[in-house]
Amino acid sequence: MPDSTPGALEVVPVAEGRELPALLTALKAQLEQFGPDEVVVLSPFGEQSSLVGRFLAREPATKEERQLRELLSGERAVAWRSIFKGKGLDAAAVVLTDITPAAAAWADERRLSWNDLLYVGMTRAQYRCTVLRSDHARRWRDADFVPEGGVPLP
Repeated sequence: MPDSTPGALEVVPVAEGRELPALLTALKAQLEQFGPDEVVVLSPFGEQSSLVGRFLAREPATKEERQLRELLSGERAVAWRSIFKGKGLDAAAVVLTDITPAAAAWADERRLSWNDLLYVGMTRAQYRCTVLRSDHARRWRDADFVPEGGVPLP
């Protein structure tokens, strides 16, 4: 890693059905600057329901999916887990997946604060965070990421 590491928060709108290509693009971008052991993929969902978990449970159908499988399960794989399991841990770079209306509804059904869940996921990143947000997810406001008594994220 260089002496000076520029930080960034990038929110990428993702069309339905384009989640895996968006994840591959985000991981390739993160891996240009960081090693696979410095990048983590986080989801509000656990192993079986997350985008990555569902993807790894089936055979890849395209060349791009084979590349993604190698990044997520190869010898030097990028780690992936739920936001809950990532709480308290940090990584140089984070990619958040499954940021959808269905995930927000799932959190609401369990009486979890969606904004707190997103905040925990995003703040695991030391330098770079890419949020793969569904095209159908509600638009965010600065106030959505201000913890009680806190300051807005830059």
